[in-house]
Amino acid sequence: AYSAYSAGGWPAPIPLGTAPSVPPFPVEVLSPWLAEYASAQSVELQVPVDLPAMLAVGFLAGGLGRKVVIRVRDGFAEPTNLFVMPVLPPGERKT
Repeated sequence: AYSAYSAGGWPAPIPLGTAPSVPPFPVEVLSPWLAEYASAQSVELQVPVDLPAMLAVGFLAGGLGRKVVIRVRDGFAEPTNLFVMPVLPPGERKT
């Protein structure tokens, strides 16, 4: 059996010191009322718009979770699931 131990050890860990460069959150893809809410919360709480937008999307997904089902093929259905985990550095007003 192949394992990291038998291959000569684990590879060097990837440093986590700097955040990767990512595009801005696409607020324009949200419905107008949700985009307005997320933008207003972002300004009021002085947090990136990503935080209130993703928390709102997660909240809405929880309400729709049992109402929407994807039928992949006859006899096989999957519920819709959305897992949201906003992450910010300490002291960034997450609570």
